[in-house]
Amino acid sequence: MIGAAGDVGRGVPGTLRGRFELIIFDWDGTAVPGRTAAVPRLNAAMASLLDAGMWLAPVTGTNVDHLERQSIREIAPRSRGRLRICTNRGSEVWSYDVAGERVALYQRIASPAEEVLLTRAAEGLREWLAERGVASRIVYDRLNRRKIDLIPLLEWSDPPKAQISALIAATTRRLQAVGIERIGEVMRLASAIAHDCGLTDPRVTSDGKYVEVGLTDKSESIAWIFEHVVRPNAIAPEEILIAGDEFGDVGGFAGSDERMITPDTSGVRKVSVGSEPNGVPAGLVHLPGGPDAFLSILQWQLALRTR
Repeated sequence: MIGAAGDVGRGVPGTLRGRFELIIFDWDGTAVPGRTAAVPRLNAAMASLLDAGMWLAPVTGTNVDHLERQSIREIAPRSRGRLRICTNRGSEVWSYDVAGERVALYQRIASPAEEVLLTRAAEGLREWLAERGVASRIVYDRLNRRKIDLIPLLEWSDPPKAQISALIAATTRRLQAVGIERIGEVMRLASAIAHDCGLTDPRVTSDGKYVEVGLTDKSESIAWIFEHVVRPNAIAPEEILIAGDEFGDVGGFAGSDERMITPDTSGVRKVSVGSEPNGVPAGLVHLPGGPDAFLSILQWQLALRTR
């Protein structure tokens, strides 16, 4: 049960206490601790906010099926109309019709030629790593991207988001053993290889385990949201919140949520609920606490609408 606004808002900084009409947020590590976790309180808060007229836009690298299994199916079909789910790292946007059925609003599909170039770039990086004594593995079956696993070891086969610091440390040690100082160096090389292969605008990201070479990233999701939600509904910058857990440096490279900071988001409030060991970019609020901290923000927003 959500209490009075004052009770709910005790942990929410004053800069985040305004009423928002749109919340854009990362999924893993921000909204949920992991993709298999049960999140009934999050689901209840999201459903209540949607019913109260708020727009919610998860922006994630995973696919929509994960979000549906974990959350969306627990939200009543009639409540889903203001959801805009941005998936596969900027390549898709989904909504729901009046019956609660999923509707594709945007899909970026690589051409056959682009698929070839993505594979060449990934295999070029794998070969470069192998020449230096680093075994890696390519994941080919992801939409518009290839994932190069820098630490294909059993103990790191499916690390939870809570272990990201330990994961980055383990990957960094593995690279440093052959003279590569940081994951960021591999990312820069991946970008150069991708350009050499013929990709004109490769998007290179990392979560500490994989380096991904793709055609899109979270900035495309932000651009779509601003074109199709923010401007048509005259939502002011101060009425928007962007939440994530990886904006700062996480191993010689910016966290993936940094891609949600674009020229469009000037004047928009931004918060990180992650540990951010190396700090957050200027202008962001740091509210460590992960999904619990994010939930407190949602509950505060709901309290503002119901008190």
